[in-house]
Amino acid sequence: MRDGIDWTAVGSGDRFEKIVSVLLSSINPESERIDGAGGDGGRDHQFRDAEGLHVWQSKFFPRRLNEARGRKDQITKSLAAAASLNPVSWTLVTPMMANPTERSWFEGLQGDYPFPLTWKGGDWLDSQLAERPAIVRHFMGANDEYVALLRELRQEQDALVDGLPAALPRIENLAAKINDSNPFYRVDFTVRGGVIVETALVPKYVGADRDSPRTFGFSFATGAADTGLIERFQLAMDWGDRIELPSEAVGKVVMTGPPGFGGEWENAHLVFGPANPEPLDIGVRLLIQNPAGRQVAALPARLVSRVSGQRGLTLRGRDLTGVIEVRVRLIPELSEFTLSLSTSWSKSLLPTIALPVLRFLRHASPPNTLTLEVGETRIKAGPVDLPEGVAVSEEQLRIVADLDRLQVVTGNAFPMPFTWNVEDLVQVDCGVRLLDGEAISIGRGPITFTSRDNSLEKAILAGSGSSLSVGSESGYIIEVFGHQLDLGPCIVTVPGPRATSRPSAEGEFETIVVPGEGKQLELRLGLVGAGSGDEDSD
Repeated sequence: MRDGIDWTAVGSGDRFEKIVSVLLSSINPESERIDGAGGDGGRDHQFRDAEGLHVWQSKFFPRRLNEARGRKDQITKSLAAAASLNPVSWTLVTPMMANPTERSWFEGLQGDYPFPLTWKGGDWLDSQLAERPAIVRHFMGANDEYVALLRELRQEQDALVDGLPAALPRIENLAAKINDSNPFYRVDFTVRGGVIVETALVPKYVGADRDSPRTFGFSFATGAADTGLIERFQLAMDWGDRIELPSEAVGKVVMTGPPGFGGEWENAHLVFGPANPEPLDIGVRLLIQNPAGRQVAALPARLVSRVSGQRGLTLRGRDLTGVIEVRVRLIPELSEFTLSLSTSWSKSLLPTIALPVLRFLRHASPPNTLTLEVGETRIKAGPVDLPEGVAVSEEQLRIVADLDRLQVVTGNAFPMPFTWNVEDLVQVDCGVRLLDGEAISIGRGPITFTSRDNSLEKAILAGSGSSLSVGSESGYIIEVFGHQLDLGPCIVTVPGPRATSRPSAEGEFETIVVPGEGKQLELRLGLVGAGSGDEDSD
């Protein structure tokens, strides 16, 4: 046919079957080609729908059935084999068009089978391929056109003389032409900053990568084994992890694929990413047990993704705060798994939210062990050793708990900072001691009082050895990480007070009070009159 395939030049039944299979896959991308290496069971192609199984059989008979012995037997044998599959339809495809005698013979087979029989000939093939010129171009050897389009696309994105807004329509138009020129793959381009930064081959139908396989191979450069890179690469392949190979560690790279996508390179920089993660939503519990088997900590988490490697599956998830990452490596057929934890404090958290995580991590150190409970069925996996370096100290836990307590009492919530300085830690400690009813030293003062006369000085001298307590209802404020926390009314006690008075410019007296020798002012929370019976003064 003009601009089509000369069926007499196809050359073999295998090639014809492949052409028909690619056509059928283009018509129905969910259908599949059947590998006939072990016998095709009367089918070269099949697909399922709500009605059931539809079977297609290709026969490379470019001329009349009676021109070669056994052609009718081949058809009837294939049909009988397909009948054992209980299909809902069986379709024969040939490059020839049946004449009335051949059509009558084929229709005579229908009485032996409960499913409809259809014969699609060269006229049907021509009309279908006319709508899909990429298949014709590919099998007619039009790869030079495909490569030329790819070259034009690269030149277009390299130049971008009119800027991205003007060039993008031309790039998209070229991409559409490229996709029309290959029956197996769609080429997706990612344009960023005016440059094509990523090119991806996407199969157009199920099995396209088998019909037009892509292969990739490379060798490690000398010395890569000494750095442990080969072992890390194998581990990444086993479990579907991401790994990056620097160019100095890579020898020759060979890739085959559609025209324009193959080639050889030396010392390429390679990045192997995980396969597309499959989303999950599985609730789990992380349990920590002490050597006696008693549970000492627990934390809920969710597994959210799964990737496959050559050896097994990798499941990943996090606790509800996102601080703890859970990684499960599983070999399903052996029911074997390994479990590991890591931590990342990459976002700010309120102390009250961070505390459950910190309490869990407080126990996350050997000889304690970790147990995973999966889902509502609470299937327990065996305990595994906890890794070094994820536990937190008792002191770290106490500081966050103290900060949380101060925020609750003062009604002032704010996220924990990523860095803690000594001054802030001192303020947190002082604030909690005050909440516990303790008194803290605040230096020697002095404290200055203003009155109409010097009677306060006289009273202090007369009560030598006693203490003076002064109340403030305005509230005592500490500053923690840049935030002011009001702890409420306070009382300042001056032990063994000493006083001196002097007239002020306003005609009043200023009385300056300091604690006795070697003593300091003390502050505690509360109101005057609720103390221990010391001499008080307003």
